[in-house]
Amino acid sequence: MRKVFLLGSAAALLAAPPAPAQPCPAGAPVTGYRCDPTPNAFASILGLPGTVNAFLPPTDDVTTAAIPFPAGFTFAYYGVAKVSVQICSNGWLTFTATTSASATNRHPEDNSTPNETIFPWHDDLVVLAPGSSVDYLFDLTPAAETLTVQWTGVGNFVIDPPLTARGSFTFQCILYSSTHATLPNRIEFRYDRTTAPPVMGPCQTTNAGTLATSATVGCEAAGTTTVPTVGGAEPTDRGAANEAFPTCDIRLSPAAYSASTYAATATLVPQEPFCHIEGLPGTVAIPPPCLAGTCFEDQNSTGITGTAIPLPWKFNLFGRVMKSAVMNANGFMALGRGSSFTDFSNTAMGSTSDPDATIAPFWDDLEGSPASGMFYRVDGVPGCRVMTFEWHDFGRFLAPGADCAPSVGSVTMQVKLFEGSAGALVASAGTCPYDVVVPGDGNDRIELHYDHATFVPAAPTAFSATIGVENHKGTVAGVCLAGTVNAAPPAGMKCVIDPCDTATMRFYGDANNTAPAGVAACLPEIKGNCVPPIIGNTFGLQITGGSPLGIAFVILDFGGALPGMRTPVPCGGLPSPFGTFWVNPFSAASLILPCGAGVLSPGGPCEGCCGIDLPLPLDPTLIGFTTFAQGVSVLPAPFGLLFELTEGAKITIGG
Repeated sequence: MRKVFLLGSAAALLAAPPAPAQPCPAGAPVTGYRCDPTPNAFASILGLPGTVNAFLPPTDDVTTAAIPFPAGFTFAYYGVAKVSVQICSNGWLTFTATTSASATNRHPEDNSTPNETIFPWHDDLVVLAPGSSVDYLFDLTPAAETLTVQWTGVGNFVIDPPLTARGSFTFQCILYSSTHATLPNRIEFRYDRTTAPPVMGPCQTTNAGTLATSATVGCEAAGTTTVPTVGGAEPTDRGAANEAFPTCDIRLSPAAYSASTYAATATLVPQEPFCHIEGLPGTVAIPPPCLAGTCFEDQNSTGITGTAIPLPWKFNLFGRVMKSAVMNANGFMALGRGSSFTDFSNTAMGSTSDPDATIAPFWDDLEGSPASGMFYRVDGVPGCRVMTFEWHDFGRFLAPGADCAPSVGSVTMQVKLFEGSAGALVASAGTCPYDVVVPGDGNDRIELHYDHATFVPAAPTAFSATIGVENHKGTVAGVCLAGTVNAAPPAGMKCVIDPCDTATMRFYGDANNTAPAGVAACLPEIKGNCVPPIIGNTFGLQITGGSPLGIAFVILDFGGALPGMRTPVPCGGLPSPFGTFWVNPFSAASLILPCGAGVLSPGGPCEGCCGIDLPLPLDPTLIGFTTFAQGVSVLPAPFGLLFELTEGAKITIGG
């Protein structure tokens, strides 16, 4: 109760009302799950009495028949009692009768199958190596009351014949019975970190769509897009593009809470002169395609490089936090994208069709030339950065059935992502790159820019592009030009997409520590618990990936010192002997609270975690109020105290 009092009192004592925010519409009550980190506790079930084998090598894309729950074991999923479960070799299990064995991982809560599904590690997997298997165990003893499903020694699928797999890694999903004394109907994901998904390299198969390790971790209900009040939980910050196991094990607990209906405004405004990023110091070029040919045609950056493009901060797209991006040669990009597609047939936004979590500056069936390229770069300092993605000189695909054939027309465009605390543009002139941002009341703004001077219409068949953005399931969109047959970008204009601000958690700054050069230390993260910050909700914060047994705190700042600004620190943070702060711990409006018991859980290197609940009072005056958070871990070291600081988080309360 003290935490409720502190949060409510701090808001009430502010001298100035919260800065105006574009609010997200109020959502409906939701039956869902909250996500909490747990100490790593993997223990193999192989060889235990009662363990049943489901798959042995060679197995690829197979789902079991329904496995009935034995007498004495009951389980409810999204509040509905279940009597059986099916297990897929591709790292998921489902309560819906299906013959599907989907190897295509997507974001939880989209409309694609499988639905009513739990994803401890959904990717395109193969049970192939000697000793690999998928097994399950019902343990009905009073101390357990669990179903454990274990994928042992599975690998990433490689399409080149003969059938092969890459890597060998092991993980579990554990369901606790409804009758369990302390964890009824809980779900846990546990990972054997002595094993790990392989680091994928470029050009390793002839099918670029199956290269990257890009697993989905989470769960979703049945019919998630037709029943909008029942959604999905994604307890990682990589969307459907997890390339490594989470740093801590994960527990999903049934929860009822208020959701939020995210939205955005898409506005066309006059564009400043276009600034090419190709060739600038710091610009990264996507390499030439892995496949034979000299151009980009239906390729994506993940397929080419074997990994997603890392975002330097966690970007919040309509309430879903993402840490990675994939550029597609057909004029769009996806955040947190898992399995990759060609997607040359552009669809409307929003649409439940693939792709989802998509930003499309000019999505059409595009073709590159030997002079074409895809590039990205980051400008600014932490806390005030912009990330630019550029497609240079792409034409319309002209010759059906032929790759790298001559194309018609030319379009060059960019997507710009602005950091969660970044304010308005200060200047748009001078030497490229000229985007400069300051701390302020920024959201995770998106801008679409065009090189209008070099645009060439496609003829005789015109461009027919989609221009806009949509969320992870295609139900929320920001459309710059309506329709799917736009023959040109908006003349002389750029598109600014401004998301609603309330009921959101946005991130800024970088993790850091005070370890001397050459001394290993961790860079923990601060995260939410899958429950939005809305009045009446038990919103939570987590510190994950710190040094085990470090003394952990969460710093909360209830107001910035800059007049009219809502960010408590300047660009680049507040340097100090304790590390770089993104929240001012010395402010009179700050609170420092222990995270959990104050100690990060034990585990291997950088596997410490803890969580803290912040029950938000059911007080309408808090709507639009913004607070800031940062995690800190302190532990003794031979050279003195070692401080590990997370990135910053901006939390805006909704109602």
